[in-house]
Amino acid sequence: MRVVTRHKIFVGSRIAAASLRRAVRLSILLVTATGCSSILGITDPHAGSDGGGGEVTLTSVAISPDPLTLPIGTTRPLTANAIYSDGSKTDVTAQATWTVASGSALTITPDGVVTAAVAGSSEIDATYQGFTGKLTANVLSAAPDHVTLSITDFSIVEQQAAHFHASLVLTDSTVIDATLTSAWTTDDPTVATAVPGEVDGQLASGTTTLTVGFDQATPATLVVTVRPLTCHPVINEIQSGSALSPDDEWVEIYNPCTVSVDVDGWTVDYRAASQIGTQDTALLVTMIGSMLPAEIRLFAGPGFPDLADDGWTNGIMQQVNGAIGLRAGAKDVGPLVDSIAYGTVAIGHPFIEGASCGAMANDKSAARLVFDGNDNDKNATDFTVIATPTPRALNVP
Repeated sequence: MRVVTRHKIFVGSRIAAASLRRAVRLSILLVTATGCSSILGITDPHAGSDGGGGEVTLTSVAISPDPLTLPIGTTRPLTANAIYSDGSKTDVTAQATWTVASGSALTITPDGVVTAAVAGSSEIDATYQGFTGKLTANVLSAAPDHVTLSITDFSIVEQQAAHFHASLVLTDSTVIDATLTSAWTTDDPTVATAVPGEVDGQLASGTTTLTVGFDQATPATLVVTVRPLTCHPVINEIQSGSALSPDDEWVEIYNPCTVSVDVDGWTVDYRAASQIGTQDTALLVTMIGSMLPAEIRLFAGPGFPDLADDGWTNGIMQQVNGAIGLRAGAKDVGPLVDSIAYGTVAIGHPFIEGASCGAMANDKSAARLVFDGNDNDKNATDFTVIATPTPRALNVP
């Protein structure tokens, strides 16, 4: 019985030894096939031989772009590359530790994005597996970034001018008026032309794109539509009274055209809010001569404290609700060139265009938006009641 038992134990030992030998051979094959680095858990793709029997090792870390110069307010992603002894490199931007080693000219995020804060210089470090790459960044004054315009797409009529502003935004968000220093161009000068601060409709209807640029800054663009209508003077702003006097009232007539317009015999007339018949309530002014391009004429009531081009012939404006008409001829019968109804007026009132603008109040005025002379025959959107009246001065946006 004891002999049999020893035999079984002996046989089991031989089987265990054979299994061990097979495991060792399998391990050798696995190491040969995958490389020692994989077995040892090393993920560096450059670990191992350089092909000539030597070991490839990490030698340094380099940061790019180098050199680096930024204007204040800009950001820039940096790249960290691990450099190896065989001359190869690997992007380790995400694995590196980024720090500002010296200076306060810029800041840096954990993923290597720098932001230029103030003029000066700073040293940036990127550390990876014990090696540190260094970069000196220089921050300059803010630079032009992009151009903005004070209005969006708009429409005018043939031979009408529109005035508005352009602004230059710097990289640090500073805004500078660049109306007169930027370059204004249109892509179809037969429809409209442009000079700094002004777009002029020509004798052709259609659309054109305005581009306003400044050096290397991103330019601004908008679409100008020119309608096939004849340009004419318009009612540009009105006031119906002030705390100084209920008769402190005035009407501003503006010629938005690029040509002079004969207005001799034209009249400025007032209509009460309820008057829908054939007669105007009062003749305020009879105009004379011709209006030059961009000319403003101011006609006022007896309570206006400053100099006007002419005063009311008779009548006054009702303060809260009412209407003003500009006729190319006599009161009651002259063709109605332009009009504005304010507050609540009767249905069918001849001086209302679309819907009336807001009600008037002391020390307020109704002025055209989005630019002087903008006339789409819609009182509610062409005019807005403003808290700071501007008699005889354009409201250039």
